[in-house]
Amino acid sequence: MDIKVEGLDALLTKLGSIAKIETTLRPWAERTLTEAQKDTDYTQSSPPKRAGQSYIRTFTMMAGWRNEIVVSSGSIAARRYNNRTPYGPFVMGRSKQTGIFARRWPTDAIIEKRIAPAVISDLERTIQSELNK
Repeated sequence: MDIKVEGLDALLTKLGSIAKIETTLRPWAERTLTEAQKDTDYTQSSPPKRAGQSYIRTFTMMAGWRNEIVVSSGSIAARRYNNRTPYGPFVMGRSKQTGIFARRWPTDAIIEKRIAPAVISDLERTIQSELNK
């Protein structure tokens, strides 16, 4: 997904460093990760069992979610919300989801599409607020 964020160049000019942008935008990043977590928490209680299903859920994927903001040398290296469960891509991956999970579990692309507009809007409001100071 290509994302265009209005005001980011102006914010860099105003603050003068990526490190200052990271500090300024950290509360936004934490809110964003919380929104992603709400979506994945939902998936952990659904879908319901199929008739005749013998599989017993282990909740391994639920325990595998990580909410991280990685900072390296004073700048953002990565902001990510991911799951380290080895079979996760087959359950929720946009290109690897297998048939048994299709239409029962949202893919990462579906979650991204669902939360991206609000996340981008919130980021642009945060940037504009900082530019107005």
